[in-house]
Amino acid sequence: MTWKEVADVAEDTAAVLVPVGSIEQHGYHIPLDCDIYTSTYICEKVAERAHKEDVTVLVAPPINFGVSWYHMNFPGTISVTPETFIDILMQICKSLSRHGFRRKVIVNSHGGNAATLQVFINKFYDEAGEKVYLCQWWEIANDKLKDVDTPMVHVEEAETALALAIGERVLMDEATRDAFDRRAALRERGHAAYDIVKYDARHKGPYINPPMDMIHDISESGVVGDATKANIEKGKEILEATVERLTDFCRQLGKERQSKELK
Repeated sequence: MTWKEVADVAEDTAAVLVPVGSIEQHGYHIPLDCDIYTSTYICEKVAERAHKEDVTVLVAPPINFGVSWYHMNFPGTISVTPETFIDILMQICKSLSRHGFRRKVIVNSHGGNAATLQVFINKFYDEAGEKVYLCQWWEIANDKLKDVDTPMVHVEEAETALALAIGERVLMDEATRDAFDRRAALRERGHAAYDIVKYDARHKGPYINPPMDMIHDISESGVVGDATKANIEKGKEILEATVERLTDFCRQLGKERQSKELK
């Protein structure tokens, strides 16, 4: 879009979606750009679906790099610090606000960004007085993951299935099962691991949170889970729920804008 085209639609835009992700290892079977590829794809599909309903949703240029320090032993990974990530987002979102886009949703597909993004959306509300929302496919479509036996750590069954559904390059003959039990993987490699610590989504009962482990310490391939079980049908189910629900949320943001204007 040209600057004039942006100016012409700013007032009628329901929401701006900001795709964020990472450039990091995704096992032997998926390229480094998996997370940002996924976020951008979801954003574009939401914008297309919203357009069919005469709801204007814009997609900002993607933020390719994320917080990926624990993947740095795998060649090709590019990481930024949480502080840099927050600073970039602050400046981008303030720029969007200056041009009249006050309804923004960050669409994230990298779990390593999640904690930093939560800090950011609270910081932005405190400093700028505007709410920025955070959408992550494993949360907005969490009911579609109930029948998936997965640790939900990295490039396992669910993430690989979603990559298949969006047409990412996936080499299923290279997919592996590694560190499916992260606690056991740590112990097998001589690292401390405790029963009460929550190492993955399969943990039941009371827990204490740990920091992320260096992935190369627990997985040779970089996979944490079982990528071999992925299938495109499950991926399509996750994708459809994500796109439909995020589109509906953007529709609600647009209605909120209209109601405020009428007042």
